[in-house]
Amino acid sequence: MMGPGSGFDVLTAIRDEPLREKYIIVVSATSQASIDKLDDESIFAKLRKPFDVDELLGAVRRCVNV
Repeated sequence: MMGPGSGFDVLTAIRDEPLREKYIIVVSATSQASIDKLDDESIFAKLRKPFDVDELLGAVRRCVNV
């Protein structure tokens, strides 16, 4: 578990950074509605915990090859 704050707080901080990269977000959100809040253009892929390692590797490969 994260300390104070949440992954959504991290995403907000990322949005404020001048360097905009593509991110792979791993969430443990309990609802699809929470995941749907992640609609930022810098998010390349959204993986839900527990995720399969091959799913993560596939997302990383697609992200690198864009």
